[in-house]
Amino acid sequence: MTLLFSLLLGATLMLTLAGSDSPAPASPFPHAKHVVENGMSCLYCHPHAEKSLAAGLPSVKKCMDCHSFLNVRTEAVQPLFEAWETQQPLRWAKQNDLPDHVVFPHHKHLKAELACRDCHGDVEQDRLSQPLAMKQCVACHVERDAGRSCSTCHK
Repeated sequence: MTLLFSLLLGATLMLTLAGSDSPAPASPFPHAKHVVENGMSCLYCHPHAEKSLAAGLPSVKKCMDCHSFLNVRTEAVQPLFEAWETQQPLRWAKQNDLPDHVVFPHHKHLKAELACRDCHGDVEQDRLSQPLAMKQCVACHVERDAGRSCSTCHK
């Protein structure tokens, strides 16, 4: 039941974000500024990572919890303020877009004590890895003696 709920929640979130007419961020999200300079945890913006397949994305309200106090309207954050003023969700640019037949359960990887950077690259320095490839995943599973049957990752 929990897995079904997680799948439905993730699908709803993805459809909501994909169907939005709101603007995409003007520039790549500055992970280094948020994580290194401001000490934010990955899980603050990606709250579902510990409990579901998808890591989740922050709502406009969550971003505005800080940005409304900062009130700095640079070109990079202009889409955020526009989304807030029009009450529309942001359209985030996907960093890793796995094929529909591949499942990446964030919660299982976190329970296995992998860090976000193990799969996503040096996020703290805005050096995100290229999209994941099957050979990377298989190599990691072999190294950690994790499940290697096709159904571990493929629906």
